Amino acid sequence: MRIRQLVGLAGLLAGLAVTLYVTLSPQQLDARQRWLALRVLDRLHALGAPEWFQYAELEFTANIALFGPLGFCLGLVMLRHRWAGAILLGLLSAAVELAQRFFLPDRVSDVRDVVANTVGSCLGLAVAALIFPRERRHSRRR
Repeated sequence: MRIRQLVGLAGLLAGLAVTLYVTLSPQQLDARQRWLALRVLDRLHALGAPEWFQYAELEFTANIALFGPLGFCLGLVMLRHRWAGAILLGLLSAAVELAQRFFLPDRVSDVRDVVANTVGSCLGLAVAALIFPRERRHSRRR
């Protein structure tokens, strides 16, 4: 295994731990800290973000940002068939939302989260593919 793959695997495992903690904790992290999200929105609006960009859009963007590094790290690990990584992370996202729906009554399950998570993971995979293109095997002919 190459150093790039080892780094990707370490990042993937750390990212999965953080992601699972954030998404499967019994209470939403932002439920106690909604004021922070509102301060971020105020700051974004002061910097020129359009007024239509509100809490729902911030949450959607945060979901993309949460899964982007996972996709990138998976892209470092999977040098071939990276599209399969996007499917795996999409399935992980769907499993998280189902777990929230059926086992975490204080959490809100939403299909938009699956979309945002999948977009984030695909973006991360795409960046990894651009930075580290698939290596071609050179066959030696004699």
